[in-house]
Amino acid sequence: MTIKMIETLMNIAIAERAKASMNLNIYLSSGVAIGEHPDIVGEANKLVDEFATADGKVQALNGMIDELKALDEEKNKA
Repeated sequence: MTIKMIETLMNIAIAERAKASMNLNIYLSSGVAIGEHPDIVGEANKLVDEFATADGKVQALNGMIDELKALDEEKNKA
């Protein structure tokens, strides 16, 4: 159950990171998407924040997976 939950959370975080990255790339490469937002830098900064938050989630979940694997290895040694 724990691994399934972590996998699900990882998939969500990866999707959030990909979405933020794609939207930021669109902002940086196409003026079309910018027309609705007069504060281009502010909007781009929000996307960087979204990317960083999602990336932090991915890193944290990878750390949790490593901890669970280490605990499982210790349990199997005993």
